[in-house]
Amino acid sequence: MDEAYERLAAAIVVQAVRDYKGALRKEARGKATESTQGTIVSCEHFFKSEWFEMLSDLNGVALMEKVRKLALIDLEIEEEGDGEDD
Repeated sequence: MDEAYERLAAAIVVQAVRDYKGALRKEARGKATESTQGTIVSCEHFFKSEWFEMLSDLNGVALMEKVRKLALIDLEIEEEGDGEDD
């Protein structure tokens, strides 16, 4: 039973990371909406919360910084790919 809770906790954190990364990429492309901004704020609040600390042994602030960097790297790679001739 504990394993099921651990998997659920991990899935919650993974989904928050996906949502945060997607919203950051949208913002960086200049396509952010009010909903996008809400997602960013909500995810940042979650990563700094006691609930996050209960779900994970990770440092929430460090995780946010890592996801921000990854989102920008992904965006740079995507933009480089758009400029190539096929």
